[in-house]
Amino acid sequence: MAQTLQLKNGDIIVPFGLMDVLDSVEEFMGSDIREYLEDWFEDPGETVEPEEHYKDVLETIEMELAAMGRQKKKEQEETLQRVQTLIRREIDG
Repeated sequence: MAQTLQLKNGDIIVPFGLMDVLDSVEEFMGSDIREYLEDWFEDPGETVEPEEHYKDVLETIEMELAAMGRQKKKEQEETLQRVQTLIRREIDG
């Protein structure tokens, strides 16, 4: 069964493979992002040490939360959702 993905603008896509997802990335984010991802998938390059990864994650969370003081309520809710998503990704591994 195919998985459905909802884009931020509300559109739903049903990718049948990585290329379908990359097509959507290109459509909404541009060809530079798609080319970057294709290159990365072909040659992931250097690996990141777990300690460095978690430091980056925590710095990102800190940056997101620090910006909340200057945001309107709706933007604050979106920031909290991004932070929660980031935390869930780390927990789920």
